[in-house]
Amino acid sequence: MQQRLSLQNQQSQRWISSSKVLCGEKKSEDTDDYLLSVDYTSPLGELISRLKMVSITGCFLSVCVLPALVFLKNGDLPSARQVTLGTFATIGATGSTVALHFVFGAYVLEMKPVTNSNDDTNGDDQQNPLLLEATTRSIFGFWNDIHVFDPKNDVTPYVGMRPFANFCANEIPLYVHPERLDSTTRQLLLHNAVGSSSSEKCDDSMSSHGDSIDIKDYRDINEGASSKRKKEDDELF
Repeated sequence: MQQRLSLQNQQSQRWISSSKVLCGEKKSEDTDDYLLSVDYTSPLGELISRLKMVSITGCFLSVCVLPALVFLKNGDLPSARQVTLGTFATIGATGSTVALHFVFGAYVLEMKPVTNSNDDTNGDDQQNPLLLEATTRSIFGFWNDIHVFDPKNDVTPYVGMRPFANFCANEIPLYVHPERLDSTTRQLLLHNAVGSSSSEKCDDSMSSHGDSIDIKDYRDINEGASSKRKKEDDELF
């Protein structure tokens, strides 16, 4: 009887472990499908791009053109006053540009999926992970910064003072609007507690199977005990 129960327990443990593996593979496939369909576009991307272009243009004019005009129009000013005016103009122009980049530098303009360029995969141990490409505006305003990362391994929560940053990709702060992402991508990037229907179904099936195994074990124990008692009664009479 004990050997039979141990055999049933081993079978149940095997079934539960295989179910977990299958559920994990199914969840990974569902996540990959969601990542392939990512097509994120920010609602304020165009406005922020224009602000940065205007800011860098004003910075260039203040640093290069304004001191030259002051020197040409007021060449008789003392050198100390010219240096003071140039310093104030430079600090004001660069300070506003740096502050604008600090606020909106992590703002993602668009994000889309890309595949790894490594095509020489031989065997099942080498896999091409699904990557995401996020585009942000550089500090110079007229160029974009491209950030490619693996959302499953390269993403960490953001901790800092940037107002527009809610996750880090390869230690680079980025910001996306959560309402513009699907639940799976939002969970990977922002680590929100979003329930997965597939995992819940797997857990329910494993728990129901475990309950049925327990009921069957108790039934076998009761049947074995009753048959043993009946045999002892027959031997007694």
